[in-house]
Amino acid sequence: MAEELFQLYMDFPKEIREGRREIIASGNGIRKNRLMAEEIEKKFDMRLRFSDIEEEAAAGAAKAALDLLVQ
Repeated sequence: MAEELFQLYMDFPKEIREGRREIIASGNGIRKNRLMAEEIEKKFDMRLRFSDIEEEAAAGAAKAALDLLVQ
């Protein structure tokens, strides 16, 4: 998985990849799998960070619903 993600990243234009020093990750698949997180850091040679909110998809859905109600 780390290799596949890295290959997708390498397909991005160089201008987008330049100067990147860290990766922001989301999802419990990587958050709860320390081995996967370590492999991503090694493959990309960058620090991996997680958002402060653990349930990103649920939080995003709740925010979207709230935004619709407040309009």
